[in-house]
Amino acid sequence: MSTSLSRQLTCFIAAEHSAERSLLRRQLEERQITCFSVDKVNASGGPSVSIHALIQRSDFVVGILSLHTSMNVTFELGVALGLNKPLLLFGDKSSSIPSDLASINILRLDKLAPEGWTGYIDAFLQTVRPPKAISMKSPRPKGTESARRWREIRADFARLLERRGGEAAAEFERLTERAFMRAGLATSDSPGRDFGADFAVASPKLIEVFSLPILIEVKFTVEKRPLQDTLGRLATLVRERRGGAGLVVTAQPTKANVHSDFVVPVAVIAAEELFDWLQKDQFEERFVGLVNTFWARER
Repeated sequence: MSTSLSRQLTCFIAAEHSAERSLLRRQLEERQITCFSVDKVNASGGPSVSIHALIQRSDFVVGILSLHTSMNVTFELGVALGLNKPLLLFGDKSSSIPSDLASINILRLDKLAPEGWTGYIDAFLQTVRPPKAISMKSPRPKGTESARRWREIRADFARLLERRGGEAAAEFERLTERAFMRAGLATSDSPGRDFGADFAVASPKLIEVFSLPILIEVKFTVEKRPLQDTLGRLATLVRERRGGAGLVVTAQPTKANVHSDFVVPVAVIAAEELFDWLQKDQFEERFVGLVNTFWARER
């Protein structure tokens, strides 16, 4: 692959547990694509909530069709079609193909092998890349260049602290998302203005731990009562399986940390500490450690 993304692509995999699915995930992750899939669904949230949220936040969907394609896989592909997500499908001559998918080009399963991963599939990936996100592959900035870019982020933040009003709040949100992207984490926008989170963050490690992206809400000014309301909305979204965890980023430090009244992973962090974690490539480890006491996950 000769290109890389300034924003990582995200993909939902609709397939049964199999060697082919493992190979597919490996091929995609080698191309720096964050992969989502539903293996176990929280019964309290219901399968449609979790699957819809995952597919909605994915840039495209990959499916593997077998001789007896399960109802779950068929449902997931149906959701993808309903959301107009780009589809990349694999199967063989004996695959059971739902009628609505009959018009879609289906690649042979042997294309999943490293030697079969041809230009067609890489060309498909190019079609779902945001046009401005394509650039020549280059190593992630290190040393003085990386330090300079983080100094710019911190300088921009210092200037925001001297300002007030909605404009500064909106810029703080964009700056926080920029910091996550600078650290190499995939971000995706909120599905709606009143959703309860500004954007979501994902990485293979975070998905491995939480199963879903982390929902991020950015607050430039914070008072005790509004902060409790914000934590409550994030906790509700996590319970509904719209995200795997919640994080409120504040411009100034607060006494709140993990809100233990919610038996879900919801936390608060000041921007300066967040920037430290991101710059040192410690966000995943530190965030998991921060909320680890307050949640449990089936394995």
